Amino acid sequence: MEKTQSGSMSQRNKNVSPARFMAFAKSPVGSVVCFGVAGLASWLLASHLLITTTPSLSERVFWKTSDRAKIESVQRGDFVIFDQFLPEPKQEVRSLIKRVACGPGDTLTVTGDSYFCNGQYLGLAKHKTRMGSPLTPFVFNGVIPPGNLFAMGDHKDSYDSRYWGFKEISKINARAWAFF
Repeated sequence: MEKTQSGSMSQRNKNVSPARFMAFAKSPVGSVVCFGVAGLASWLLASHLLITTTPSLSERVFWKTSDRAKIESVQRGDFVIFDQFLPEPKQEVRSLIKRVACGPGDTLTVTGDSYFCNGQYLGLAKHKTRMGSPLTPFVFNGVIPPGNLFAMGDHKDSYDSRYWGFKEISKINARAWAFF
């Protein structure tokens, strides 16, 4: 008999009925707890979740952090977020997310319009934007200086380091990890 009672008691504790939860949520303590959890969740999502809608990168959903130690340790392949002047269409500074294509100490080589990092092909530069405005490709052959990186998007029309050059690591606002 004791087995049955303790068995049914533990079963009862495992299942919290919706009515009991609603009663708790409507109580003063429950309301504070629910609002606190909702506030924490919205803060986490607003300050750490990034969804990009541009075709610049093949990934769309990112988790970001502004932790300087994580930013300072970026390597080739990592995603970084920074502010950059965009000449088209509005001539404004915008926050961009790009992949580190070549990092400090890596060798960047430009042959014609083709970019290589340590001999690995990165992509081509274009001489006109999609809107027909002229672009001047960045040309550099050598080792990327300490404290700098070469950042690119995945899309052929990505406006990135192929046009503005190196980005200082100290100017990176956040580092990101792709979900999908």
